[in-house]
Amino acid sequence: MQAQLKPGKTRFFLSSKFIKSIYSFQYFIMVPLHKQLELIKKKFPGQIDYIEDLYESNSDFRTLCGDYFSCFEYLKESKKTLNTKHETVEEYENLEKELEKELQNFIFGE
Repeated sequence: MQAQLKPGKTRFFLSSKFIKSIYSFQYFIMVPLHKQLELIKKKFPGQIDYIEDLYESNSDFRTLCGDYFSCFEYLKESKKTLNTKHETVEEYENLEKELEKELQNFIFGE
């Protein structure tokens, strides 16, 4: 799904249905930035200081954190409301995995 790219440069080939679902999900717009950062720090607890430094100094990393948070929140809400696996939920699960890999690349320099 993703070509060989540098951190912060993920490209996804997403369905138009998936793109529309992103725009219909408005929750993430009103979330304070510290909640985004807290989620990332919980995901990588041994790297808290470095994550804070990256978040403060790197706009690509901040964007990636926001994307990951939005995806995480959408999945959490979707799983509550949908009883069966829905195509959109599957796409978000795949997106979450890819974004997490990209976060690891930023944090650990992989």
